Amino acid sequence: MIVTENVSDFPEAALRPFGLAAIRLDDFLLDQFDLGPTTTCQVITEQAAAMTHPPVAAEVLLARLARSGAPKFAKAVSERLADNDLG
Repeated sequence: MIVTENVSDFPEAALRPFGLAAIRLDDFLLDQFDLGPTTTCQVITEQAAAMTHPPVAAEVLLARLARSGAPKFAKAVSERLADNDLG
């Protein structure tokens, strides 16, 4: 896989001989979330906690990811984290 927002720069015909495919960031991260939603949320939470200069909340990290090309992923993780806080 090549994770990129410029999928048009990586045509399928050019990648196929190498056994590669291009995928957008949002799609790649959503695939990871689908494979392990609990683990994905844990990683996001841990990544946010590790950001200490300056401190970054998970919600801020997800907003940054949304602006960087992963809005559906950020929404899915935000909803899952909110559900976990409620239950």
